[in-house]
Amino acid sequence: VTFPYGLEHTSDGCYMIAGSNDRSTDYFIAKVDADANLEWVNEYEVPSNNTFRPSIVKTLDGNYVAIISLWDGTESAESAESILLRKVDEQGNEIWTQNLGADKWFDERLYDYRAKPDGGLVLGGFSFPNNNGDMMLIATQADGTVSSINIQTLGQLSLSPTPSKGPLNLQFESEEMGNLNITLFNQQGQLIRQFVEQKSTN
Repeated sequence: VTFPYGLEHTSDGCYMIAGSNDRSTDYFIAKVDADANLEWVNEYEVPSNNTFRPSIVKTLDGNYVAIISLWDGTESAESAESILLRKVDEQGNEIWTQNLGADKWFDERLYDYRAKPDGGLVLGGFSFPNNNGDMMLIATQADGTVSSINIQTLGQLSLSPTPSKGPLNLQFESEEMGNLNITLFNQQGQLIRQFVEQKSTN
């Protein structure tokens, strides 16, 4: 069983797809025509790793970059994640591969991306140093190498005990406090309470 996550339209009316298998232990890049008939597929193994929702983006030179977050499969604070970029042409021929490894950052996960006018990419997501969620923005050059990194600390939110039928303790810590909006829902998705605090302009 395979799960397609990323989709891009090609110049010849077809589609490029990026996805993973049901075990999330490898990923694929494929091309299908307008009637969803498979033209070709390239499968890539990721030993001892899981993949997180592979995506694909069309670059300004008419080629495609698959974007894959890799996870080592553990839930520990020491779990390692990295970002893999693989560029191919419309025939599936590999142009380059870049691994933005966990030796540079710690525990990264991407959620959005855009192609830049210079042929590079802008990648947005979160980094989790010391189990804290920090907003992350990465810019790459046309060959996939990193040109800049911007990581913004958002703060740490803790809620205990969970689940709970009684009082809850909520604590939020941040070195750079801005506007704060916290919304609590129950297990049925019903709104319980919302906290809003505006940053002082003084």
